[in-house]
Amino acid sequence: MKEKGKILLMNISSTAKYALGVTAAAAMLAGCSSGASSLGPTTPSMGAQASHGTAAATVTARVGLVGIAMNAPRVTPDKKAAGQLLYISDDGTNDVYTYAWPKPKSITNTLTGFSEPQGACADAKGNVWITNTGESNVLEYNGTKQVGTLSDTGQYPVGCAVDKAGDVAVTNIVSTAGGPGTVTIFAKGKGSGKNVAITGFSRVFFGAYDKASNLWVDGDNDSSQASVAELTNKGKVVNGTLSGASFEFPGGVNYDGKLIVVNDQDAASLYQLKKFKVVGTVSLTGATDIDQDWLDNGTSQVVGPDAGAANVKIYPYPADERATRCRSHSVCGYGLRPKNPECV
Repeated sequence: MKEKGKILLMNISSTAKYALGVTAAAAMLAGCSSGASSLGPTTPSMGAQASHGTAAATVTARVGLVGIAMNAPRVTPDKKAAGQLLYISDDGTNDVYTYAWPKPKSITNTLTGFSEPQGACADAKGNVWITNTGESNVLEYNGTKQVGTLSDTGQYPVGCAVDKAGDVAVTNIVSTAGGPGTVTIFAKGKGSGKNVAITGFSRVFFGAYDKASNLWVDGDNDSSQASVAELTNKGKVVNGTLSGASFEFPGGVNYDGKLIVVNDQDAASLYQLKKFKVVGTVSLTGATDIDQDWLDNGTSQVVGPDAGAANVKIYPYPADERATRCRSHSVCGYGLRPKNPECV
């Protein structure tokens, strides 16, 4: 797919293939400044290398653009919140950049003081949560002001998602003791959180809620293969084998109003899922290494921080075949386009 535009970023650390880990990232930052670089096989004392297939022994480290979120995202082209901001985390510089949206031209603010910020998520009220992996917590922002902290003790949080009730689900790649990845759910985005095991997973990467508040996550299973699992709203873990495509390296997870959309970093593609079956593929042409992408359902665009290219790419998101029928002035969600809504 042809990308619509790019947002150039400053002070981006050099990157290599995907890995998460404070020690690995720090070592890489100390030894390079530009171009693709890699570390030899290591076992970081903090965090964990991401792996897939049988390549765990030779996976390299990566620092750079990872997370993305939008505060108070609009749901229709003609309805947007005032002061919308796009948040991009950079675990290479330990900063989070904000841009005006939907017309991002340059950085509007740089949020500092993070320790390897990874994923990000937001609710409809404008609250944004950013996983602060190195400190095992999640920082809450309203605009550019930090307003809260969620403690994720004993875990390395890398992603998060918010459901319609305001519950924040934090995906932990592994525990600080090297145990398997889990999900910590903070009711209404507050409190100490409830830790939930994802049966059959060794590492948990990113996640997204569907309209029924089922949480879909991706990561590595116990055989080090990229996998997808569903944590139902009843607390049951459902594992399935993805059919219709070869899923190689887990990336961001989104919900487009009808389908769960999973990013395969190796294929530079988004897989649209109906349960565990791939029913559509969106190719991110020109993408180098996009971890966590974000779908703006109101404008039918997908935005992806590209760590390998040190920029943020914006693509149109195809939704023609999934246009919905709706009443006048109601929300169609995934079936909208900026200038040509598919609502009838």
